[in-house]
Amino acid sequence: MQSKYLDIEKKVERGERLTYEDGVALFASHDIAWLGALADHVRAEKCGDIVYYNVNCHVNLTNICMAHCKFCAFGRDAEDAGAYEMSASEAVAHVAEAMRDPHLAGLHVVSGLHPTWTFDDYLLRLRALHEAFPSLYLKGFT
Repeated sequence: MQSKYLDIEKKVERGERLTYEDGVALFASHDIAWLGALADHVRAEKCGDIVYYNVNCHVNLTNICMAHCKFCAFGRDAEDAGAYEMSASEAVAHVAEAMRDPHLAGLHVVSGLHPTWTFDDYLLRLRALHEAFPSLYLKGFT
């Protein structure tokens, strides 16, 4: 293992704060098992065996998007193969199926920037989801 990684590992074991440069070096590492072990060490020191998780349903309202972000593999133009958009009732039906999981706690709603939808079109879908599933939290458009 390279000395820069050993130095970082020693910092982690001593509970020292890592630098920006340390973070860049960790990002460049391809040793997933080693990175996981470092992360687990920090987790154990900070939290012990206390963990948290939740069960949510991802609702992707549309992948039709006018943004064309360079990093995105999700977005499509309306005429592209695989392009889709969910109506409010389709979004509700999607979540109704996910409700079979008794641990479902919330909805994570994401979407493309549809070229013809207005803000009200998005709100219509969110209101329909909230009205149909008032016990679920809504996390949206992150």
